[in-house]
Amino acid sequence: MLHLPNGTVTFLFTDIEGSTKIAQKYPDQWEALRQRHHAILHTAIESHDGIIFQDERDRLDDQP
Repeated sequence: MLHLPNGTVTFLFTDIEGSTKIAQKYPDQWEALRQRHHAILHTAIESHDGIIFQDERDRLDDQP
């Protein structure tokens, strides 16, 4: 079970703008780009004791 913080929290919602067009234009590179995007965000969020509660396609939602 996910341990959620209590008290004051901050939410971060991200989205790769134009991701559908990018994926269509660069289908061979898209998955690597999306994975790199998520890796950067995971590292940043986790280094600040945040948790990721939803990871969906090109979108990431977190709660530090």
